[in-house]
Amino acid sequence: MGYEYMIDFEIHDREEIDGLLRRISGFEGYDPRYSLYNFRRTSTSKMPDAHAKVEETGLYVCANGASGFAVLEDIRAAVSALASSHTLRDLCD
Repeated sequence: MGYEYMIDFEIHDREEIDGLLRRISGFEGYDPRYSLYNFRRTSTSKMPDAHAKVEETGLYVCANGASGFAVLEDIRAAVSALASSHTLRDLCD
């Protein structure tokens, strides 16, 4: 189990968010069974470095280790360029 976060922001166009996630470095693929975007940069195990899911109120991101936190920060930076305001919530607290 990784560290879970929610990036809250107003989603206007789900296709735009899909493209944003697919352009993040390490994007490995989309799993339609669970609606998850998987990211792998350094992990050689079954578990990806991170995965993300589009929710009604923003993006859920689960970071698995140091490379996962780097993916989280890249997603957050991309959201910052897209949304005028956003909030990062730690769901593990």
